[in-house]
Amino acid sequence: MNATADFATTALLHVSALQLDTQVLSSALQNDGRTYRIDVPPPIDAAAPLPPSTTGADTEAPQLFEAGCGSPISPTPPHAVIEAAAATVRHAVGLLVDRPLHPAGETRHGPWPKAHQRSWNDRDQDGDNEPDRGRSTWTAGRW
Repeated sequence: MNATADFATTALLHVSALQLDTQVLSSALQNDGRTYRIDVPPPIDAAAPLPPSTTGADTEAPQLFEAGCGSPISPTPPHAVIEAAAATVRHAVGLLVDRPLHPAGETRHGPWPKAHQRSWNDRDQDGDNEPDRGRSTWTAGRW
């Protein structure tokens, strides 16, 4: 399982998997955490690989750097990391029990807002898939 988001490492694991006639899982977050991508290199049964999944959102947030070592800091919210990790585990279990979820992997683009931009008033209480923006709705005996 590869979650380095480093092209050279992913390419090396892909070549190794080809030589050993096995699959590797490669998982990455893209687009400031709005997209997760799970690749199964090489794809099972010569399936087509996933299409590119980067968008212009990769450069939306200003780059932040760690004060000590100077490494870049990701603006990805924690909930996006958890969802990507859960999807990666589902794919790993599928490969381990010989029931893969998809021969090439999975890409999911989400409209997930940044964690600090959501508030209690953004919840959807009336089921119309729109935030209620503070409207009080009586549902099942609760406000």
